[in-house]
Amino acid sequence: FVSSFSYLGLVFCSVFLVALFLVVLVGLGGIALRHFSYKPELWTQKHKVSDTEFTAAIWTVHFGLDNNGLNSFENIADFVNSTGADVIGLLETDVSKPFLGSIDMAMYVGEKLGMYSDHGPATHRHSWGCLLLSKYPIVKSSHYLLPSPHGELAPAIVATLAIGGKHVDVLVVHMGVDTDDLDRKLQAQMIGQLLSASSNPIFFLGYITCQPDGRDYRQITEGGRMKDIDSTDRGRWCEYIFYRDLTRLAYARITHGSLTDTELQSARFRVRASPNEPDNDKITFEKKDVPERLWYPARFGEREDGHHTSRYFRDHHFHMNTPKYFVRS
Repeated sequence: FVSSFSYLGLVFCSVFLVALFLVVLVGLGGIALRHFSYKPELWTQKHKVSDTEFTAAIWTVHFGLDNNGLNSFENIADFVNSTGADVIGLLETDVSKPFLGSIDMAMYVGEKLGMYSDHGPATHRHSWGCLLLSKYPIVKSSHYLLPSPHGELAPAIVATLAIGGKHVDVLVVHMGVDTDDLDRKLQAQMIGQLLSASSNPIFFLGYITCQPDGRDYRQITEGGRMKDIDSTDRGRWCEYIFYRDLTRLAYARITHGSLTDTELQSARFRVRASPNEPDNDKITFEKKDVPERLWYPARFGEREDGHHTSRYFRDHHFHMNTPKYFVRS
């Protein structure tokens, strides 16, 4: 009996040591792969010609799964890169949970694009996930779980970026669904307070689940002292871009092409040289009315009216009467 016990113990120790060796080998292989695949030159890439002009975008990426249920990380990075976004808020990005693959989307997409990244709140706080990517340095950031008495754990990031030698704030948020009225009411109030408290120029990239001029829309724009990038666009429901003390330059909506279930919205701004600089108050659809550097990429076609279902799911294309450009009247 003693001999059999000793033999089983020896077998167990042998199996354990082999398993430990394999784990260490795989770990070292992963470290080596990260070392040789890391490209430090991505972090030294130049910004646009004018550092004070930047493109911001908001997009809901549905946890990195396309409409066929397949991993879309690579396609997400390629699409974001093709839009020319300098700062982008990606929503529904918390895929660090085991049942979603335990993947760090911030690291993957950030390194792929050579952008600084900030993800919050932490995975253990069980939110949708909120990711900020920026070609400009992130000076500081704060993460929030918005009020959710009915359990809709809505995430938000408030960050300060160094753009053109000035500090510019950004708020990225995913509010709760429209069925939880109290949640959304309290969340809109807190967002308005966070926006209003900023003393820097600021822009908002968010998912509100509210029609234009709805209660929560008004709470955020009026309570936060914000302007809508295009108040004439009545065909929005969830994604919105707002701003304060910046000059608006352009606005576009681009179809998701089946990568997710939501379009990408983009806006171009200029950091003002003086607080008294007037905003652009006139909409134009003619590219010739603005400098060529402000034109949106031609790969997304020409301006399209309405919501083209076939194109919406097939590829990435301008739609909903965009792109638009803004000039002084």
